[in-house]
Amino acid sequence: MATKIPTIVCETHHWMLPAPGGPTSVGTCKHCGTEKEFSNAAARGWVPRPAAKKKPATA
Repeated sequence: MATKIPTIVCETHHWMLPAPGGPTSVGTCKHCGTEKEFSNAAARGWVPRPAAKKKPATA
């Protein structure tokens, strides 16, 4: 993947990522146009959330 050379210096990138469509996605900084490849998998894998507790019914 060729990295695009930014036209302006960007202190903090704001990555715009497309919807996942494979193992990686190419993000583009909305400030300077730099491109970077991102993994579409979580670093530690997907962690399921605990089930929500039901509130007791009130009469």
